[in-house]
Amino acid sequence: TAQNITIRPLPCPGYFFSFDAQVSPNYEMVFAMQFFSGLVTHTITTGVCGLTAVLVMHACGQLKILMNLMRHFVEEQSHERQSIDRKLAEMVEYQIRIRNFLRLVEHTMQQVCLIELMGCTLIVCILGYCIIMEWENSNAIAMCTYFITLISIMINVFMFCYTGEQLTIQAEKVAITSCELEWYRLPDRKARGIVLVMIMSNSPTKITAGKVVDLSFKTFGDVVKASMTYFNMLRNVTD
Repeated sequence: TAQNITIRPLPCPGYFFSFDAQVSPNYEMVFAMQFFSGLVTHTITTGVCGLTAVLVMHACGQLKILMNLMRHFVEEQSHERQSIDRKLAEMVEYQIRIRNFLRLVEHTMQQVCLIELMGCTLIVCILGYCIIMEWENSNAIAMCTYFITLISIMINVFMFCYTGEQLTIQAEKVAITSCELEWYRLPDRKARGIVLVMIMSNSPTKITAGKVVDLSFKTFGDVVKASMTYFNMLRNVTD
């Protein structure tokens, strides 16, 4: 620096009060702790995002199979009337298995999804403040760094919301398929069994973040609007 003082940078600069992080071996210890903690944090974030996407896409594939079972149940019943009960039982059992799987996925991922969603929203708001401050200082390099970080955070939120939206869309297709079944081609007593399948199919199938908000495009829009509102408020305050 201008005062002839050497300051060694850290991955996450901070105030350590009476602890001097610039002298050895304190600097090396703090640097290693911050590096490995950041590595673990980003690895967990990437793993959670990928795991959520894989599980939800697997559920979407199972819902497509369920739609095929519904169509074949009505189409083939005129040729195999003796197997109507068996086909209906298989369809109901498959539907229950999908419900149980989605319930297990939500129970496992809801806390992590809530932490990621709330944390990313908070980080986006802080990045908006940092961008305004660097704009006043005319620091183009810092602004580009913050913009890149902002885009990566928004992509992270979009991935969670996209997977939840795909599951909702697929569940709506299942509900439409169940309502479009040609139940009148079934015997009277057998057609009554389709009613419960329709009711279960029309029950909402969603992935939530801590049972607070649904993972959907609407939630992603709310995050964007909240961040832009905070950004606009900070701009007005700084002006």
